[in-house]
Amino acid sequence: MEFWSLFMVASMPVLQVLIICLFGSLLASSRINILTNEVLTNMNKMVFVVFAPALGFTALVKSVTITDLISWWFMVVNLGIIVFVGAFLGWIAVKILRPRSNIKGLIVATCATGNFGYLPLMVVPALCNEKDNPFGDSSTCYINGLAYACFSHASVPLVLRSDKTSEMSEIYRRFREIVKETIDPLKEVLLTPPMVALVLGLVTGAVPWLKQLLVGEAAILGPIQDSIVLLGNAAIPCVTLILGGNLIRGLRKIEVKPSAILAIVLVRYVVLPIIGIGTVLSAAKLGLVPQSPLFQYVLLIQFIVPPGMSLA
Repeated sequence: MEFWSLFMVASMPVLQVLIICLFGSLLASSRINILTNEVLTNMNKMVFVVFAPALGFTALVKSVTITDLISWWFMVVNLGIIVFVGAFLGWIAVKILRPRSNIKGLIVATCATGNFGYLPLMVVPALCNEKDNPFGDSSTCYINGLAYACFSHASVPLVLRSDKTSEMSEIYRRFREIVKETIDPLKEVLLTPPMVALVLGLVTGAVPWLKQLLVGEAAILGPIQDSIVLLGNAAIPCVTLILGGNLIRGLRKIEVKPSAILAIVLVRYVVLPIIGIGTVLSAAKLGLVPQSPLFQYVLLIQFIVPPGMSLA
């Protein structure tokens, strides 16, 4: 495939995300003010509790088996590598720049964490829908890509147990304590809606008679599956609108100096992608990941996603 053709295929999903983000930013602007802080908070809760779990369940129940899930173990390790390497690079940036104390934690957290869960859900399925995508048949690519992206989304709580901005800002101060506190919240992490949907989807897909009840033309409970699919379809547009709304809110109250922003950009878009290429290629050579270009692509995406929406 020629370079420009590949470039256009890769650019289309990003362009789609940017267009919807722009629409979300307009809705959250002071002139229109439909996506207020309260609306964005409630939408985020709906996505986390209803839409994203529904999307994950439908993606996993169709094609994923226990063997597949076990073979994806490196995705969780990959997230851990990104967080700890990013936090270390952020700590170095703080030592060099010496920002105000209330900004230190933000810089480290921004370097360490990214939108690991939602952006792959936006980009990967959209890329697979492109006619000339480099991953083969569009329908197969879409099913597998959506399953990988949903697993990435469900894996995030295993690495980042906090989902609150105030707690994220304390990463710098509490970085040494994270390892000691890993075991305690494990029960809470495993009971998050995306993780519950992951388990239910896996169990339903692995048990033939359960799967036959939900999936297929003769499925007795087909209408339930169709309803879950409808709910899941709302996840990606809602998440993209939330992202756009959060970005415009961040621009209104930006307090970080240009030097700190430049350091974050260098870490997240230069250093981490280079480390990511080496990590994924090494893992593939050692046989630690499935020999699927699409799976490896999702691993690479995790290294280049921008900071999480809660930090926008």
